[in-house]
Amino acid sequence: MTEEINKYLESVRRQLKKAGDRDGEYFAVLRQEVDTYCAEHPLATAEDLLTYFGSPSSQAEEFLRNAPKGFTQQKLALRRRFFAFTKVVLAVLAAAIILLLSVLVIDTWSYTHGSVTESSAMEGHYEGSESALEAFY
Repeated sequence: MTEEINKYLESVRRQLKKAGDRDGEYFAVLRQEVDTYCAEHPLATAEDLLTYFGSPSSQAEEFLRNAPKGFTQQKLALRRRFFAFTKVVLAVLAAAIILLLSVLVIDTWSYTHGSVTESSAMEGHYEGSESALEAFY
């Protein structure tokens, strides 16, 4: 198959995902029909597919017309529930991370009593001096 035909099929797949179907049997059947059509017409282009099969959005509409009642609504409701659950889990994780980081900051501040103590090796030296660096090596 040519690149144009693959782009057409990918466009149909994207439209079907918007319609609530993921990796559906409908797309597999359509892909098989497109393969058969391409085998019969080796010089077929994307325009020929659009003429014969219709646009990707019309394929999605046909899928929705042929789908059982409530099928797409059920899939979309499951998708909405999944995204709501994911948002709640991420919010809880973010709150836990913020809480743990604040405990770490408070614990560190209370351990040092809000002040920094210098080690005995640093007494009498300022940070940038070579003698201070030599004291650590």
